[in-house]
Amino acid sequence: MVSAAFAEPEKQPEVKLAYTYQIGEPVRYRFDSYQFMVQIAMDQVSTTSQSTSSVLRRELLDEREDGTLVVSSQTEQYAFEQKVNDEIYAFDSENPEHESQRDDPQVRAQIETLGWPTQFVMTPLGEVVGIANESQITQKIDAVEDSSLRDEIRAQYSTPILIREANIFSKLLSENPVGVGDSWSVSYVFDEEAMSFKVNQQMTVASILDWKEGKRVRVEFKGTIDFEMPAEFPAFMKVEERSIEGSFVFNTHIGTLTEYRSRMSIGFGGSPGEGIPKVSVSTTLRTEFEMIDD
Repeated sequence: MVSAAFAEPEKQPEVKLAYTYQIGEPVRYRFDSYQFMVQIAMDQVSTTSQSTSSVLRRELLDEREDGTLVVSSQTEQYAFEQKVNDEIYAFDSENPEHESQRDDPQVRAQIETLGWPTQFVMTPLGEVVGIANESQITQKIDAVEDSSLRDEIRAQYSTPILIREANIFSKLLSENPVGVGDSWSVSYVFDEEAMSFKVNQQMTVASILDWKEGKRVRVEFKGTIDFEMPAEFPAFMKVEERSIEGSFVFNTHIGTLTEYRSRMSIGFGGSPGEGIPKVSVSTTLRTEFEMIDD
């Protein structure tokens, strides 16, 4: 009889996730979003899609005594495409042939503010709590000559909106160190036209891998989206889909997210009466970004 003893595999130490931007140089991302909407009424189908693609540059400017970070973020390139049934509109800031479209209402605000830095005040857990250069942004907006364009930019660059939009993609981390299989919850609110949506996500660590002097922590998430139907919608329209799923990678060697992917689905519909075809509206929104490794 031969017996052998095998040591149990050593449990991997838990990892603390925190923004540090300790790479010491700017981080650049390719950021893409795609939204597709289908409306069906009386057997008539209408489709609308919209996509944006941009290059973002983020850089740590300061570490404050209270532990918050000042992180500069600016858009270096911007592209936009919209399809309404068979009609297509496209713009790319890097395409010389699109130069004449820079004043088009669909892109002029984004082009006017291209390169404007926004200095986010961020906690190590990724919650944006303020804008450090708010006064400089206000001065830039006030200097825009066209009054309607100035008002449009002012609405987009209000401090509450800047903070809320940043937190969607940064306030994702656990307060405690995590290991594979650990879970936590996050929630946030975003607005889309006349509707407000609250997203509730359950985050779960899928894997932790060594990478240089740190770890690549992959987190997967699923969740639901809560919203109220607009008052003008008929009572027979009921919510049929309200889900979100995706993943992100936090790289502790660099001290920031290096990948993010999500897919959000919202749908509602119903029939106004017996024998009447169903009316439905569904929207899919995909968002993803990834660090550009030059």
